Amino acid sequence: FSRINNLMSARQTERASVSPGYSLSELMVCAAAREIGDGELVFVGMRLPLIAFVVAKKTHAPHAIGLFENGVVRSTPAAELIYTMADPPNILDATQCGEMMDVMSLLQSGQVHLGFLGAAEVDRFGNLNSTQVFGAGGLIRLPGSGGACDIASIPPASTTEASPSWIICAAFTIACMPLPHRRFTVSAGVSMGNPARSAT
Repeated sequence: FSRINNLMSARQTERASVSPGYSLSELMVCAAAREIGDGELVFVGMRLPLIAFVVAKKTHAPHAIGLFENGVVRSTPAAELIYTMADPPNILDATQCGEMMDVMSLLQSGQVHLGFLGAAEVDRFGNLNSTQVFGAGGLIRLPGSGGACDIASIPPASTTEASPSWIICAAFTIACMPLPHRRFTVSAGVSMGNPARSAT
């Protein structure tokens, strides 16, 4: 056993020495921020995508506009940390505080360029589950999809076959779910190369 422990300890030391110096969440934030173009309208969402929006605004996309499903539109990120879209710091100095229909109509009319979608599970077709999952302690209820189903259902303004613009960005581990075991499909993905969503 001591030999195995020594070997495991050596491997952990080796992994630590080649560690990239950033977490996977930080990498996801950087990758998401790079997807935001200057002047684009972006459904920001919460948690990591919100940080990605701040990074993009501070670096290469100062004119990007953030959209929140509750009707808030921001040309500058909130000055304080927010936990929900309706938190006072997100309302203060917002470009617009409208209704859900105001921002969803931008989506429907093809003016939104990018959207970030969170998920607890995703299958190979991009179907998302953000309703409930089964963990070690049993059933775990999640907050739900928010506007993700609407965002996933309507193509963004800049979509081409080569570069779809809805991005899955989650603040927690995404579990890939095989199709037979999928319990919920909250936001439908697409089945590339097959008739429209034949697998969903």
